[in-house]
Amino acid sequence: EIRPRDWSSDVCSSDLDVEFPCVVKRLFFHSGIGIATVKSRDEMKALLASGDWRGQSVTVQALVPGTDEYVTHCVCENGKILWHCTYAYDLPAPDAIRGQTSNVMPRAAAAAAQTLAQPESFLRPLAYNGPCNADYKLAANGDIVLFEINARLGGSLMLPENVEQLRQALTAILEAALRKS
Repeated sequence: EIRPRDWSSDVCSSDLDVEFPCVVKRLFFHSGIGIATVKSRDEMKALLASGDWRGQSVTVQALVPGTDEYVTHCVCENGKILWHCTYAYDLPAPDAIRGQTSNVMPRAAAAAAQTLAQPESFLRPLAYNGPCNADYKLAANGDIVLFEINARLGGSLMLPENVEQLRQALTAILEAALRKS
């Protein structure tokens, strides 16, 4: 059994090696709720003691600077990407993160083969089947800096202007299921 580390009690200890600024994420959240950038240990302590954060398990990620953040939605069969579409989010500053209050809308973007190969390298050994989405930024060499992979259809596909891509994703899911039956 693999369990995520519960950082809530020790994330603010002075001996924990955390480089600031960093991103703090609640383990159980959705739609950008429970994600914040903190610039110091004192700011992290204050965040974790406040309202919706108090008592929550969190994880800490390096802040990856950049003004473009991407999400690639996929439908997979045995870890192979059968269908995909990508959206880019233009962030207002290099240290900004996409979250519930960011009001940043997606725009369609192209994903290079190199970009798709990286999440697929995680999914193939798992023989993953179904929808997923990967959130990331691109490094200067074109590699992705992956934030997370979610085993579900993502929120940008649910926007009214993206209904055609949602239809394509659902069609790919149904076609894959029919092949298995």
